[in-house]
Amino acid sequence: MKVIAKYKDMFYGANGEGYITFKIENLRHVNMLREIDKENLLSLDVDKAKDKRSIQQNSYLWALLTAIDKKINGNRSDNAEEIYIQVIDKAGAKSDYIVAVKEAEQALKNAFRVVKYIKPHNETSNVYKVYYGSSTYDTKEMTILIETALDYAATVGIDTDYWTQRFDIWGGSMNKKVAEHVKERSGMLCEVCGSNQGVQLHHIIGGPSRSICETKESVVALCLNHHTGAEGVHNGNAELDRRLKKRLEAKYIAMGYSDEKIRHLMGGRRYL
Repeated sequence: MKVIAKYKDMFYGANGEGYITFKIENLRHVNMLREIDKENLLSLDVDKAKDKRSIQQNSYLWALLTAIDKKINGNRSDNAEEIYIQVIDKAGAKSDYIVAVKEAEQALKNAFRVVKYIKPHNETSNVYKVYYGSSTYDTKEMTILIETALDYAATVGIDTDYWTQRFDIWGGSMNKKVAEHVKERSGMLCEVCGSNQGVQLHHIIGGPSRSICETKESVVALCLNHHTGAEGVHNGNAELDRRLKKRLEAKYIAMGYSDEKIRHLMGGRRYL
């Protein structure tokens, strides 16, 4: 069990034993602690929690997942956790399969962000897929998850400019030198058509490989139309997506990169 708390006070009993008070704001964490048997001896590990920026990004992520859910399923929908599962699967992020007795399902739900029933294991137990909360991710894992969620949002027609600014993508997850190079190279004009309308930076190699494959060559400036609009790579334009990938691979070949390095930078695939 992990909880986020703020140290408040410490005092001593008559026999010299110490009592420590923590402030816990998360209601789910409070409910988890209420189930502890007071007679049990506990082992506690105390670590510094993630900084406010990471916590804020986690909050923005769930707001974006909710926006995706409502875009797909309507304003009355309340199914963000299912969107979370789809995004976390696409990102190849933290999840495990666990076999547990049926009576332990609630305990699993207390321990993990999402618990999904998969199938029966035998008469008394089931197979569950458990998903770790994004608040447990390190910087790299969180970056990949955010970028995958942004890609998903773009495919369903959500304007990702606002969310990109919320997540501080240019200053946080995208390498600043890469972003500045692409802006200078393109003059913030679309590198497909030359338009200056709603220009955004686009990773040619996206999804879980997006960060590890990021280079000055793999990021291009695209206008709104060719990014998320009617002819956009995030709106089903597979021909443009493949054309950009072929052009990128040709650049790597011209730069003299080995076949192994090219395959790595192309996300494990070749297009020429």
